[in-house]
Amino acid sequence: MVALVWRDAWLLGIEPLDADHRKMVALLNAVLCDAGAESGEIAAHRETQTTPIGERMQALIDHLRDHFVREETFLEAIEYPGFEQHKGEHALEMAELVDVARSHAERGAPCVGVEAADGIKRWFFDHVIAEDRRFARYYHERLGAREAML
Repeated sequence: MVALVWRDAWLLGIEPLDADHRKMVALLNAVLCDAGAESGEIAAHRETQTTPIGERMQALIDHLRDHFVREETFLEAIEYPGFEQHKGEHALEMAELVDVARSHAERGAPCVGVEAADGIKRWFFDHVIAEDRRFARYYHERLGAREAML
């Protein structure tokens, strides 16, 4: 399974959320089977493979829960027009991840299988890379307009 390797092209220009996304990549990789065997960045997380999948998934879920709260607070503060839809996507993803975690923990799987991993990675790219870009663009346009008025 191919690991996610952080790329600065994914930065939103909103440091607290960018920091969350960088950590999210590491946590996602910790639940993938054989993630990035040749990647030095991932090698540091290889010892997590001895940690039960339930614990690794719980770390990811806990981080996402905290991140979603931070992100939703930010979206409300900037009066993002797509806030309700974005929040709904967070709730849906959280429910799906909890289901994946429960399923893998019950089976005693050492890591997330290919199908679940592909779904998680697809969500990461679709939501974090694409959807979050929309509100970042909105934020930077508003911030630029506000700075121009000062």
